[in-house]
Amino acid sequence: MRGKRRINLKFDLPPDLAIEIDLTSKIQLSTYEALGIPELWIYEKIS
Repeated sequence: MRGKRRINLKFDLPPDLAIEIDLTSKIQLSTYEALGIPELWIYEKIS
């Protein structure tokens, strides 16, 4: 994926891992499911 400005999932495989750093909003897990990403790590700042 390095060097690409846009990802076309018809031709490019989804990444194996996504890392979401959530400081201000709720994470939409359905977005990662729709992209076919098999693993998601989430960091949530707890006050």
